[in-house]
Amino acid sequence: MRPCKKSAILTLTFYLVIAVLAAPVTINAQGKVYTLKECIDKALKTNLTLVQTRGYFEQAKADALAAKGAFLPDLNWRISGSYSHQKWTSFQDPVTGEFVVGEFSQDVHGYQASLDASLMLFDGFGNFFNLARSRANVSSYRNRVSQQELNAAYNVKSQYFSLLQAHATFKITQKALERTQELMKIAQTKYELGSASRSDVLKAKVSLSQAQLDMLTSENRVSKAQANLNYAIGEPVDQEIRVKDVEISDVDYSLSDVSAQSLRSNPGYLSAQDDLSAAKHGLRNAQSDYLPTLSLSASKYWVGPELGEMDDWLSRNYTTTIGGRLSFNIFDRFMTKQRNDYAKANLHSAEYGVSDWKRAVELEAREAYLNLQETLKARELSDEKFASAQEDYKLAQEKYTLGAATILDILDAEVSLRTAESDQVDSKYNYLLAVARLKTVMGIIE
Repeated sequence: MRPCKKSAILTLTFYLVIAVLAAPVTINAQGKVYTLKECIDKALKTNLTLVQTRGYFEQAKADALAAKGAFLPDLNWRISGSYSHQKWTSFQDPVTGEFVVGEFSQDVHGYQASLDASLMLFDGFGNFFNLARSRANVSSYRNRVSQQELNAAYNVKSQYFSLLQAHATFKITQKALERTQELMKIAQTKYELGSASRSDVLKAKVSLSQAQLDMLTSENRVSKAQANLNYAIGEPVDQEIRVKDVEISDVDYSLSDVSAQSLRSNPGYLSAQDDLSAAKHGLRNAQSDYLPTLSLSASKYWVGPELGEMDDWLSRNYTTTIGGRLSFNIFDRFMTKQRNDYAKANLHSAEYGVSDWKRAVELEAREAYLNLQETLKARELSDEKFASAQEDYKLAQEKYTLGAATILDILDAEVSLRTAESDQVDSKYNYLLAVARLKTVMGIIE
C-alpha cells in the first residue's frame, strides 16, 4: 500500500506543477484600447521624420513668400541724432583780429530723418523664375509630407498587425499547451495501467516542456510587439495597451489599375516631378544673371536742430533725390558661370530622379500586387490545411487512446496542427499587411 500511496502522491504533485505552469497567462489585460485609426492618428502627430519634413515644408512656404516680396519696393525710414560739446580758452575776433582770452563752450546737436525707396524694374526675369522655383519647392515638400505620412501609417499598420499576430499566436500556444497537458495525463494513466511504456511518458514530458518554452517565447513576442507599436505611435515603450482586431476586406485591383494609380498619386514620384520643375526654373534664374538689370531709387532727407520741432523742419528743410541704375554684368570672376553650371547639374540630376522614381514606383507597384495575390492564395490554402490537420489530430488522439497508434503519431499530429494554426494566423495578417503596402504605393492612406 505504501508504494501505491507514494506513487499517487507523486502523480498528484506532478499534475499540480503542470497545472501551475500551464495556467493561461493574460496579456495586456489593462491599458487603453486603441483602434488602428487611432494609432495612425497618433503616429502622424509624433513621428520624428514627419515632424521634420513638415518643418521643411514651412520653410519652403517662407521662401515662396520672400520670392513674392522681391517684386515689391524696399522702404526704409531712418531717424538719427548727434550731439557734441566744444570747449576753448581763447579765440580770434574775426572783426578786430584780437585774441579774446577766457573760458568758452558750445553745445551743438542736430537731427536727421530720411525715407528711402528702391525697386528692381528688370533683372533679366530672375525674380519671375525664382518665384516659380519656390512654388515648385513648396509643392515638392507638400508631397514629401504626404509621403512621410504614408510611410508612418504603413509602419504603424505593420506594428499593429504584428501585435495582433503575436496575440493570436499566443492563444494558439496556450491551446497547444493544454493539448500537451492532456496527452501527458493520458500517457501517465496508460503507463500506470500497463498499456504504455515509460518511453511514452518521457516523450510526453519532453513535448510538455517544449510547449512551456513556446509559451514563454510567445509571451515575449507579445511584449516586444507591443513595445514596437508604442514606439511607433509615440507612447512609452513599457506602457500596456490593447488593440482591436481588424476585419479583412477584400480588394479588387488589376495590375494596370495599380500601376496607373501609383503614377498618378504616389507622393514620392510627384515630389520628384516638382523637383524637376524647380530645377528648370533654377537654371533660368541663373541664366538671367547674363542680362542687364534696371532699378529705380528715391529718397527724401530732412535735417533740423530740435527733435521736438520735427513737424516743422520736415515741411521746410528737406532734400529729394530720384535716381535710376542700369547695370551690365561684364565680368564677375566666373561667379555667374558657376551658378549656371550648378543649375545645369541640378537639372540633370532632377531629370534622372524623375526617371528613376517612375521605374521604382512601377516596380514596387508590381511587387506589391504580386505579393497580394500570393498572400490571398496562402489564406485559402491555410484554411484547408488547418481543417485537415484538425481532423488528423482528432483521429490520432482517438487511436492513441484506444491503443491503435503510438505516441509519436499523436505528437506528429500535434506539431502539424500547431503549424497549421500558426500558418492560418500568419496568412491573415500577411494579407492585411500586403493590402497596406499596396495602398501605400498607390498613395492611399486610411
